[in-house]
Amino acid sequence: MLRASRAIFTFFLLICVFSCGVTASYGQSFKWNPIKHNGHEYVSLNSVKTFYGFNKMSFSGKSITLENKGVKLQLGAGSQQCRMNGVLFILSYPILSSKGRYFIARTDLVKLVDPVMRPSYINSAKVFNTVVI
Repeated sequence: MLRASRAIFTFFLLICVFSCGVTASYGQSFKWNPIKHNGHEYVSLNSVKTFYGFNKMSFSGKSITLENKGVKLQLGAGSQQCRMNGVLFILSYPILSSKGRYFIARTDLVKLVDPVMRPSYINSAKVFNTVVI
C-alpha cells in the first residue's frame, strides 16, 4: 500500500512540475495571445496548429480536425469532447467559437493536449503501453 501511495504521489508531483515548466516555456518561445472568457484564458486553434506543427486544419459543421504526420486531433465547437488519435478525452471547458475562429481553454492545452503532444517532439522518447495511476 505504501509503495502505491508513493507511486501516486510521485506521478502527481511529476505532472505538477511538468505543467509548471510547460507554462513557463510558452511565454518565452511562442506568442499565444490568449483571450479571456468567463474568467478563463483561451488560445486560438490557429495558434495550436502553428505551435504543434499541424499541417492541416479542416472544418465540417461544428467539427474541427487538426492533423500532422502522427496525430489527429478532433474537437467540436461548444463541446468538451476531444479525440486524439481516436482516444476520447473530456476537456475542462468547451471549445469556443467566435467570428469564424475557434479557441481552446489554456488549462486544457497545458494539462491535456501538451502532455500528449510533447513526447512526439522528444527524439529519445520510447514507446510504452502501460500507465500506472
